[in-house]
Amino acid sequence: NHHALLADVQQGWSFESNIPVGYGVGSSGAYCAAVYDRYAEIEETDLKYIREDLAEMESFFHGASSGIDPLISYYNQSPHIRATHSRIVIV
Repeated sequence: NHHALLADVQQGWSFESNIPVGYGVGSSGAYCAAVYDRYAEIEETDLKYIREDLAEMESFFHGASSGIDPLISYYNQSPHIRATHSRIVIV
């Protein structure tokens, strides 16, 4: 919901993080997860699609992203990724 995001930013919305140093997940991933959680109008609940959305968002900061860091922040859990099956499972 771009309109709600823009309105909140214009009203002073900010992002604060308490990610500990060495946690392994960057602030860009946490930021993307927070924005996605608040403003995304999700129709697809498959983790593959959510990861792709988050990867596209995080690529703004890094040029390319796997989407894993923001996925971890979004679910506050580590995903289990099976290399042989293009499948992501939250454990």
